[in-house]
Amino acid sequence: MSHPEKIGKYPIVRTLGEGAMGVVYEAFDPIIRRPLAIKTIRRALIESEQSGAAAVARFKTEAQAAGGLAHPGIASVYEYGEDDQCAYIAMEFVSGNTLREYISRKTRFAEEDVLSIMMQLLDALGFAHTRKVLHRDIKPANLMITRDGRLKVTDFGIARVEANGVTLEGAVIGTPGYMAPEQFSGDHIDHRVDLYAAAASLYQVLTGQLPFSGSLEQVMYKTMMGEPKPPSQVEGAAHWRHFDDVVMRGLAKERDQRYESAAQFREALAALAQQPIGDTISEHTLIMERVRPDPAGRTPSAIFAGTQRPTSATGSAARTASQPFGSQAGSMPTTMDPPIGWDPAVLLQIENRLARHIGPMAKVLVRRAARETTDLSVLHDRLAAHLGTHSERTEFLGAPSLAASRTGTRFASHPSELPGDPPVGTLVAEAPSLGGAEPVTQALLDHAAQVLAARIGPIARVLVKRAGAQAMSRSAFCTSLARLAADSTDPKTLLAELQRMPVKG
Repeated sequence: MSHPEKIGKYPIVRTLGEGAMGVVYEAFDPIIRRPLAIKTIRRALIESEQSGAAAVARFKTEAQAAGGLAHPGIASVYEYGEDDQCAYIAMEFVSGNTLREYISRKTRFAEEDVLSIMMQLLDALGFAHTRKVLHRDIKPANLMITRDGRLKVTDFGIARVEANGVTLEGAVIGTPGYMAPEQFSGDHIDHRVDLYAAAASLYQVLTGQLPFSGSLEQVMYKTMMGEPKPPSQVEGAAHWRHFDDVVMRGLAKERDQRYESAAQFREALAALAQQPIGDTISEHTLIMERVRPDPAGRTPSAIFAGTQRPTSATGSAARTASQPFGSQAGSMPTTMDPPIGWDPAVLLQIENRLARHIGPMAKVLVRRAARETTDLSVLHDRLAAHLGTHSERTEFLGAPSLAASRTGTRFASHPSELPGDPPVGTLVAEAPSLGGAEPVTQALLDHAAQVLAARIGPIARVLVKRAGAQAMSRSAFCTSLARLAADSTDPKTLLAELQRMPVKG
């Protein structure tokens, strides 16, 4: 399907998402010169007698509700408009991931991050409520976590604006699992439906599941007639016991038994904090990485010792990456030491360039990408993918220091530097023109494939080809191949055998 080059006055940069209702684009405001998102409804749907009026009403509701809320925790709406192709809303471009995506990845949130998420959410809701705007569909899918760790509430499409009676009649007013009993029963609703949904979202962050689940009918019945079990009674979440009372009050069936306001809910959570609550979510939660098997055979607790905050009970690191989902202190640690095979000065230079666009997270992203490749060109491309706009990517990749490095330079370490080993040599930059570097020959590739195939089978040729494409010298090739094969065979033994291969062929 073809897409327009322009909507309203906004040139289209790329498609962000597409569904039955319409398309969301990244666009550019040529007057203010900023990126933005354009949310559209297809013209055919607008002209449909059955659903067109409701679709347009939803869009106008979102524009009126969010458009009047100028708050850092609420995605801004700039303009509502219609043209020959669609109806559209121009809104703030938010780059990041939804809270639902973190939950689906089974993120182990540290307590300080749980509290930061909720404080930011309740601040935004409190602001909206004081202006008589109810969201009515608070859930993790509508909570964006930006790249600098800030939360943004999105999608006011079924909001209710009490001040002027703007609402969307006849629509499903919420998402089952997050809806308060009065939303199912059709009773009068007020701001406390948003606080109920916030408590249900908190329950899901702590436990990985909703207070009630099942079919629509089952969720409706349980919400109106049953009681959820406290978060600490969910398997793997016993350490959240001190949150039970706060969460259960937020989920009370009777609205008068819930918190009177977002501020009161916020105060109850703040009372649980053992340390100051940050106004952003920590870097190691933002950049989630799966724990890979350690070549040295160390346990997760040995690898991550010193990264966990002490508990009041023991004064030692009590929880590690081996904990079940929902770990209180177990956000994935991020190793910040320079990855083996790279010159720290070069990585620092790249970090500084990237930080101009995304801030402190640049350090985490660079180190993560550098652990996965020794090819500068690949590294730059992977980092550029994290930038939200075409202009940012072009500026980053076009920087003189980076452009020069994309001509084929590679960085190699001493052959014995493998994961888990201390550095034994100075990291050096190698280019094709440097003398004294033994080249990667076809005989070397064939010999490596034969030796490795005897250990791990036919996949050996794939790994050899990959290592050969990345390396500019025999030394770099041997190190790269040993690292790639580390999950299937002992890298030190393999490296020793690779070093005995013929140099020329």
